[in-house]
Amino acid sequence: MLVSIIVPSYNHEKFIEQCIRSIMSQDYKNFELIVIDDGSRDKSHEILKQLESEFSFQLILKSNEGVTKTLNRGIDLASGELITFLASDDLMPPTRISEQVTAMQENPDYDVITGAIQIINEDGKLVRNKKLLRSGEIKFEQLIQRNCILAPTAVFRRSTFEKFGKYSEELLIEDYSMWLKILKAGGKILNKDQVWAIYRVTNINLEKRFKWYYDGFMQTLNEYSQDSRVIAQISRYQFIFIVKMVMLRGFSSISENKKIFHKLTLSQKAIALTVALTPQILRSYVLNKLLIHY
Repeated sequence: MLVSIIVPSYNHEKFIEQCIRSIMSQDYKNFELIVIDDGSRDKSHEILKQLESEFSFQLILKSNEGVTKTLNRGIDLASGELITFLASDDLMPPTRISEQVTAMQENPDYDVITGAIQIINEDGKLVRNKKLLRSGEIKFEQLIQRNCILAPTAVFRRSTFEKFGKYSEELLIEDYSMWLKILKAGGKILNKDQVWAIYRVTNINLEKRFKWYYDGFMQTLNEYSQDSRVIAQISRYQFIFIVKMVMLRGFSSISENKKIFHKLTLSQKAIALTVALTPQILRSYVLNKLLIHY
């Protein structure tokens, strides 16, 4: 069974070689590798050209269009019966593809199968294992409560994109919207407790990340705003966002996000204000201890 592995590359000169070598070291050899560089401004082009001459994969160099258009370009180019993706700063465990092929063969009714990840830092040191929030078959009503699917681990059947379409290029969180689209239309997704990606976390601006994640969730969920189950979750995510921001910034975050704060219930507002009164050192400690999915 041919597997298409698609790597969207962007400004990861420090990590791209490790990424490619982790793919070429797979114990399953019947795969094609398609690397699409999305207009990197560092030395990624040079490194990729050297690796292309060594491993003879398909390399596409293009101007910057964003990750979603890059993923969709990869889907158009792929010829495998199965399609999977890996970001250019992440790594594949050596048995990932063979395990995913087996999983797809043993579970022919599923359109997508996903797994667990290990998280490493910029230097490649293990930070922690990311436990699955939910294993087994994932339902639409479960996914709107929380995104319990780890996108870097996903393997798709080619027919999945033929049945449900490719990634929505207008949405911020392309993977979450894809899962919901598949499930809402009657597709099936299976979460297995197997480590299928080594996900790299570099220094990030938490405030910026929280706002991006909130905006992305609201944008995606609003696509299903006629569903009563989704309306309840929109309110819940507004509350979660305010609490995260208060833990990070204290009272100032309430005034900065007052439109969202005013939408909260009285009890939710009381909780947010209580958190804001908590000493900063304690807020920071709790925030660091929480396994926040972002």
